[in-house]
Amino acid sequence: MKINLSNQDLVEVQALSDQKSLNMEAADLYNDFLNNHYDSIDERVINDQFIEREQSDSEAFYSAFLKILDLDPNDQELKKLEKNNQFNIVKELDPKSFLENPYIKHIHVPDFPLGKWEYEMNRYNPYESFVFDETQVDDKNNYSEKTQLGFFPKEVSYLNLLENNEVWMSITPHEINTMAKPISNAKGKVLMFGLGLGYFSYMVANKPDVKSVTIIEKSESAIKLFEKAILPQFEHKEKIRIIKDDAFGYAKNKMANEQYDYSFFDIYHSPEEGLEDYLKMKKLEILNNKTTYDYWIEESILCLFRRYVLTLIEEQLDGLTEKDYVVVQNNDDKMMQRLFNCLNDYSLNSFADVKDLLSDSSLKKLALKA
Repeated sequence: MKINLSNQDLVEVQALSDQKSLNMEAADLYNDFLNNHYDSIDERVINDQFIEREQSDSEAFYSAFLKILDLDPNDQELKKLEKNNQFNIVKELDPKSFLENPYIKHIHVPDFPLGKWEYEMNRYNPYESFVFDETQVDDKNNYSEKTQLGFFPKEVSYLNLLENNEVWMSITPHEINTMAKPISNAKGKVLMFGLGLGYFSYMVANKPDVKSVTIIEKSESAIKLFEKAILPQFEHKEKIRIIKDDAFGYAKNKMANEQYDYSFFDIYHSPEEGLEDYLKMKKLEILNNKTTYDYWIEESILCLFRRYVLTLIEEQLDGLTEKDYVVVQNNDDKMMQRLFNCLNDYSLNSFADVKDLLSDSSLKKLALKA
């Protein structure tokens, strides 16, 4: 990477780096809370906070959140997170927005044996926290990231599918909200990679402008389960076709023969798990360039990808050279090596060039090569 930035440019790049650190600090705090304390706030805690400070439920939740994580409300680092990452914004969600979803209303738990599979109704307790949507990114504020943390004020049930007593898939507000835009985009002859519990296929099959929905799924047992328990409940099951195949093999060797109008890719459970699959499938888009592509939680995946690219810029400014990217010991090293090779001839001559490289559109183009 060829970098020729002015002193003022370097100051602005440092602001990007500082915000990246805040993004990662906020993510670590959220992960700590969600992994270890997600059910620590209940109605009693909220009422205690209200009596003490006359706060709204969301404000009371945040006050309790800080106490649980042992964070000082007056700490200056916390103030930065609140200002730049909206760390103090926790949303009280309307249960109706979830319970009135067509899939939630019409798809029911089967009452017959399913072998190693099992359906169960899990629940969110009042004020139990969860991430309910994509990461929000503010490109005008040095790509600050906001984790969408929320709660319901009353108990709300949701569907779980277990394989050998371990959760394999759930239909939660996060699943519904993060698929809303792709569902809106889907039309014509639709292809989707990954079957899941059939939420996406159900919703798009109900659209008048969707002619057919082809699902690529490599798990034969998942297909059999879906065909037995879920598909019979679809209003437009005639639109559904399921093909047992590997996602990447189908995209590379068979997809072009079908001339799909739209493709949705969803074979992972998190941005960290999905980044590699995302990059692999992006490279195959050129084989079907008349198809419109969407990827589940793409914005969150691009957040992670952007951090890697910014880290490469930081390392290049620190003087790292090709020899520093030769040894690969883990996935982070592998990603940095690939980015170094992809961007070796790339020039950054202004802060505007840096911002352009970190934009969603540039990251998606870079993904085609990385």
